[in-house]
Formats: sequence, structure tokens, C-alpha cells
Amino acid sequence: MAVCAECSVEYGEQAAFLPCPHSNLSLPPSTKERPQELLLETALTSAVIGLTIQFVTFLLGLTLQLASSLMEGIVLSGFLGVCGGTIAYALLRGYDQAKLSQPATSTVRIE
Repeated sequence: MAVCAECSVEYGEQAAFLPCPHSNLSLPPSTKERPQELLLETALTSAVIGLTIQFVTFLLGLTLQLASSLMEGIVLSGFLGVCGGTIAYALLRGYDQAKLSQPATSTVRIE
């Protein structure tokens, strides 16, 4: 059985899935808010991945001299960063769509 730490009340098996009235946990976002949050999270994550690819490519281009001039290295790293960010966005977006389309069937019981 679940026990509230503040009021030391034991909850039955049915109430184990409900939050305690003393907890400061917020409710999960509604279904209308969830896709916009996922879109923002996906866009920011793909931007971080793209910028990381750009940074690593730029450093490798400088150390290994992949390009003959600095401007070519900047253009090459920028192009690879945009391509990597776009691929990351497409993969993350597809994963989010697949995750949203599956119904939540399993629940964890607290004993």
C-alpha cells in the first residue's frame, strides 16, 4: 500500500494510482498542449544535435585540414550541421508520432 509522507495515511490499492492531496505535483498537460510541447522539444533537440555536428565538423576540418581555406571549412561544417539537424528532426518527429499513436495499456502498481 502507498503511504503519504505528510499525513501518514495508507491508501488502498485503488487509490494507489492517485496523487496525495499534499503533493505539489502538477497535472500532466492536456492532449491539446502535448503536441505543441513535443514540437518545441523536438525542434530544440534537433537544433542542439545539428549545432554539435557543426562544431565537431569544424574542429575536425581545422585539425585535419579537410578544406583549403577557413571559409570552405565554415561552409562545409554549416552544411553538415543543417543536414544532421534536419535528419535528427525527422527521426525525432517520427518517434514522437509513433509514441502518441500507441495507447497506454500498461500501468505500474505500487505496493
